[in-house]
Amino acid sequence: MVRQSDADLHGVVGVQLARSEGLPDPQAAARPEDDPAYAHNPHRDGIAQIAKAGSPYVQYGEDAGGYSARHRRNMEPKMSTTHFSGGLTAITADRRDAAGGQPSSQWGCLRLSSRLLLAGQILHIVVTQFHAGGDANDHHAIFATYAENAIWSAVHVGQFAGMAMLLAGLVALSFALDGEDEAARWLGRVGGAAAVAALALYGALQAVDGVALKQAVNAWASAPEAEKAARFASAEAIRWLEWGMRSHQDFAMGLALLLFAAAIARTAWTARPVGWLIGLCGLAYLAQGWVAGTQGFTTAQSAAIVLSWVLGLAWMIWLAVGRGRRGSARSAAA
Repeated sequence: MVRQSDADLHGVVGVQLARSEGLPDPQAAARPEDDPAYAHNPHRDGIAQIAKAGSPYVQYGEDAGGYSARHRRNMEPKMSTTHFSGGLTAITADRRDAAGGQPSSQWGCLRLSSRLLLAGQILHIVVTQFHAGGDANDHHAIFATYAENAIWSAVHVGQFAGMAMLLAGLVALSFALDGEDEAARWLGRVGGAAAVAALALYGALQAVDGVALKQAVNAWASAPEAEKAARFASAEAIRWLEWGMRSHQDFAMGLALLLFAAAIARTAWTARPVGWLIGLCGLAYLAQGWVAGTQGFTTAQSAAIVLSWVLGLAWMIWLAVGRGRRGSARSAAA
């Protein structure tokens, strides 16, 4: 037995649940579970469990005793907290099953994640095509090219925007893993933390490359002959600092992706090859970081960049398509 106030609360919630699911008004029907709407509602068992136990507003089942809705208002409530929480659990389970094993909050995080990841990756790739090109390790030639480039700052702002969207997508993905087993949940959380670190490092990288290096090469290009050697040395030192920033940003990105690959491999709502592709993409970023830190911006490093782009687009598209299919199934189930 529960207090009247508890029963009132349970009854009101039962009424609201029934109404929100398009079921008959429980105050106006003696046995609304006989209504055809119950036969087609995926949450009918949970709602009936809440209502069945004897709320002063809702009482379905045998213990209704044929009383009218008006008489039932004065019946002593019989609903227990166990009945109430059990009904809510049943409804939550129904919604989780309809979402392909994920509650709606996680499903929303996954939807947001797939959109941010794909949009960020595409934006970053497209903007990078406008970056000044040449042999990046031939500093005299490439610094002259950089000094003449009029869209340098805009390109680097665009690159940062794309990478920020991509990494925000990884953070959203970590929230989508909160409903998984403990190992997957913690792998996702640590992966999200690594993604935040990668974003911070990328912001510092773009400050060095997009601002400091540009100012240094401009000063070198316009300096009188007597000052050129010193100006060039300053620009080259900034370039080497860029190598270090890029190396460690790639390491953080690769670590984040490997953690997410391990977490995704433990889930049931996406294909296992998606995890493998994420892992390979993470290894490509680690390779970028090693080459950038030891050799600079070489052909090998450029090849690793392109490989990470291809693998990244592959797993992001796969994740988005899989999410879309499960979303359609979820809508049909609802």
